[in-house]
Amino acid sequence: MKKLILCFLVSTSLIACTNQETKTEMASATKSTVNKTELEAKLKGIEAAWNSSITDKDFGYKVNEETVSDDFVTYNDKGVKQTKADILKALADTKETISEVVNGNMSVTFYSDNVASIVGSHVTKGKDITGKAFTKTTFWTDVFMERNGKWQCIASGGSTNP
Repeated sequence: MKKLILCFLVSTSLIACTNQETKTEMASATKSTVNKTELEAKLKGIEAAWNSSITDKDFGYKVNEETVSDDFVTYNDKGVKQTKADILKALADTKETISEVVNGNMSVTFYSDNVASIVGSHVTKGKDITGKAFTKTTFWTDVFMERNGKWQCIASGGSTNP
């Protein structure tokens, strides 16, 4: 009988230690102080500027230099792994002329106060090296991280439909 009472007391104590009020107090202690609405608008603005920057090589290089982190990694449409240096080289070497970029809808998901993913698309219009007009749609997912007060893309993936 003493063992049964002891088990009951231990069980009751454990239940009391894990009640809902304790969990709520702990969760509220780590509540975010970041305004997610403002941050979402900021990240969408960075993304839109980054997409549109390909219409001007010099400006595009500057935007990519600022937006892409030094440890950035992605795979291009051909499945080739690319770093920030590869992206900047490809931008400088491109023979296409981009005349217009129309950004599609973007969806932002926050994983913490300093990490977010953005899923979206954009339509690019221009001319290839031979002068032939093209329109292509690119669908992408970018992961941004804030470091030292600056939001940068740390990883990306996407596909383009001609």
